[in-house]
Amino acid sequence: MKKKLFAIILCIMLVITFIPTTTLAYDSGLYNDNDFYKMQAFLNQMSDDGVNTNGQLLSPSYNPDDPSMSSWGAGITWTDDASNKRISAISWSYTGIKGNLDLSGFTSLTSVVIVVTSLNTIDVSGDSALSYLNIKYNDHLSAATGTAGLASLDTVMCSNCPNLTSLNVSGCTSLKLLDARECSIDTLDITGCTLLETLFVYSNKLTQLDVSSFGALTELYCEDNPEMASLTIQGASNLEDVRCSGGKIGTLNASGLTKLVKLDCSDNEIETLDLTGDTALEELRCNNNKIGSLSVAGFSNLTILDCSYNNLTAIDGISDTAISELSCSSNEIEELDLSSMSDLYVLLCDNNKIQSLDLSDKTALAVVACNNNKLTSLNTAGDTALLMFVCSDNLLTTLDLSDSTDILYIVATANKFTSIKAMFSDKSVTLNVKGDGYAELYRVDEEFYANAIPNSGLNFIDWTQSGTEVSTSQKYDLTEDMEYNLTANFGYTLTFDKNGGDTDASPLTETVVSGEKATEPATEPTKAGLVFDGWYKEAGCINEWNFDTDTVDANTTLFAKWSELALTMSAADGKMFTGGRITITPNGAGGTWDFDTSFLSRNGNVFTALKAGTVTVRYTLGNVTKSVDIIISQAAMPQTGQNFTVVYLLLTAAAAAGVTLIIVAKRRKV
Repeated sequence: MKKKLFAIILCIMLVITFIPTTTLAYDSGLYNDNDFYKMQAFLNQMSDDGVNTNGQLLSPSYNPDDPSMSSWGAGITWTDDASNKRISAISWSYTGIKGNLDLSGFTSLTSVVIVVTSLNTIDVSGDSALSYLNIKYNDHLSAATGTAGLASLDTVMCSNCPNLTSLNVSGCTSLKLLDARECSIDTLDITGCTLLETLFVYSNKLTQLDVSSFGALTELYCEDNPEMASLTIQGASNLEDVRCSGGKIGTLNASGLTKLVKLDCSDNEIETLDLTGDTALEELRCNNNKIGSLSVAGFSNLTILDCSYNNLTAIDGISDTAISELSCSSNEIEELDLSSMSDLYVLLCDNNKIQSLDLSDKTALAVVACNNNKLTSLNTAGDTALLMFVCSDNLLTTLDLSDSTDILYIVATANKFTSIKAMFSDKSVTLNVKGDGYAELYRVDEEFYANAIPNSGLNFIDWTQSGTEVSTSQKYDLTEDMEYNLTANFGYTLTFDKNGGDTDASPLTETVVSGEKATEPATEPTKAGLVFDGWYKEAGCINEWNFDTDTVDANTTLFAKWSELALTMSAADGKMFTGGRITITPNGAGGTWDFDTSFLSRNGNVFTALKAGTVTVRYTLGNVTKSVDIIISQAAMPQTGQNFTVVYLLLTAAAAAGVTLIIVAKRRKV
């Protein structure tokens, strides 16, 4: 029984042995050994996740010995040959594959796309059919070898591989596009790439580059190579766009490039720039260099020019251009002729030595920065599109931007403005100045104000709107939706010096608008035993200040004059008849009189005698009293035979009443 059971088991095992398996073994006749084994070696390397192999990461059904699509994944394409199949294309992107990929001898390989992976190295030596190589955005890629001499290669893209330090594509006679930007390449060999049309090698570590023999080259981007000291482009006659900013280039000869449309050589150390014959130029950016001379004569197509931060004293031939955007800030330019630039949109000419600037009738002009010059004249008449205007730190006295109705940004400060006109949201703002000072207008973002700056030695008094005071603060905040017609009033200080007196006048000082008349103090100073006798222009009290006619045109001090109290009589001996009059004038006004009213009557400083006798008249001013004696005699009656008795009585009665009579007497003939 046991023997029979054993025989049955043995038979079953034999049957199982001869049942065919579904697992396919590698057929060396069907696939090319070079391609199979090198690809298998890469697929068996550990992926970036540290758990799966590259093959397992690419295909959940990965079988190292089965190169079919279901096993090795769709990223590998084999030729359709009946035998000796070759790999013709590889496409892996955004995967965690990692390691060293040896594709050498893949003679049927035409396209490689391995983007955003963890690939370490790649070798394409001998891949004579390869025309397209895209291995960009591989952060770990440190070497791409075997690219030299690949005659079919027309596109190489290896950008954004920060560990890639060298690249050799010499002898790639079909190469048209090389994009090796944003790597760390310090050694680049492109010898013999005579069909190269586009070369992107910016943001690397190149120190020199010569493309003079590349007659097909149209685009050259080699900017941001900080150590690049030499660039040779003369002879690359088809160049249209060159960008070489951010290096250490000292001399750049771009002459004879008749198709050159754009040149950006900014942020270098260029002292000499030759653009002779480059009349197709539309955009030129050569800012932040050391250029001392620049000519754009005949460049009628030039629309954008940035030559700021150089050593220029002039821009030769600028009147030949039709520039719409001009930046020539921070040079030594003294004159700027913009007459031909009817389409000028942006002008940045700040930090130069320009004295006069005519921007009239620039109907497209929106942005102007002409601050920090020596401007005394600025014409913006007819400029209807201004949005941003900065003209601070000049010598301007007037500014009229009223032809532009909606300025958004203005800095009109640090000048000598006595008149400013501008429009904001169709609302006019006018600033004027009265006196020796100047006005400023500022609007940036939410900050919008007028400012008043007095000249040295003067005082700001107030802002007035149509004659009415609106603010005593130098900085006056404005509101966008209001119209303003403001005057900044400046004046001098008028000081009242008591000149040895005991008390001061009130007020002690007065601020007076320049050219206006001052107000006499309401309270005079005092001095014991003396009388205040007016305000004088000098301490010696020679010329009296006339508050009705004199004007204040400088900071001024007036001095109090002091005199002893004196009374002056119209009759020096103080004698008068009843009915007569005498004028007693004190040298100080505002005092009080004291006298016997039975002898005299008073009207102001005029005294009328009422009866005969001697009377004392006293005048007290402050704490000082002065007196005079008046001797009054009885007026004589008319003699007998004269008809003046009635007249005499009338005169006596009129005098007592303070009335003056004029009587004409006619003598009779005897």
